[in-house]
Amino acid sequence: MKVWTGMILVALLLGTACSRIESKASDESQIPTGTPPPEFDVDRMRPANLSRLGLVEPKLQLSPQQRKYLDESIPPEARKILENAERFDLLGEIDKDESSEADSRSFVPNRLIPIRTEKDKLDVLEAFYADAAKEDSPAICYEPHHGIRAEFGDETVEIEICFSCARFVLKHGAQEYFGTIVREGRKSEELFELMLKSSGENQQ
Repeated sequence: MKVWTGMILVALLLGTACSRIESKASDESQIPTGTPPPEFDVDRMRPANLSRLGLVEPKLQLSPQQRKYLDESIPPEARKILENAERFDLLGEIDKDESSEADSRSFVPNRLIPIRTEKDKLDVLEAFYADAAKEDSPAICYEPHHGIRAEFGDETVEIEICFSCARFVLKHGAQEYFGTIVREGRKSEELFELMLKSSGENQQ
């Protein structure tokens, strides 16, 4: 009888431990995590002999609350790299097969659109800043298909964007920041899709 009682207690303890692990994993799955793309080689995908870009200064009409939220998710030191970037690329993972991947949160771009003019860089930043400054309630998923990469000197800022759940992850050196974008009427997604479509047509 004592043996059966001991076995039952062990089984109950194991069951409790498993339920705690599942709960913890479930909680963590709701937190977006920037994943470095090991298969992505920006120098190979970027056309050679691109002219370097100059400084742009986005003009935004933001409330104090919107400015505060923007500073938290895209801090001034990261915006400095984005705005001064000599190399500025839009990234896309097109026709991603979610069912074939163990981790749907990974982001391995297969499309790169080099931004060639300061005007285009300014348009992208103004649209993304405006969308990122308007705090919204995101979905719990995180399956990024779009991104921004900016290089200035020896510093790089990378942003992974999941438009489906209205979340993004920004990486600047060892720092990582999380933010949300407005869910309705966002200009940054429209601009991304327009540029991706245009790039795809030019490559055919």
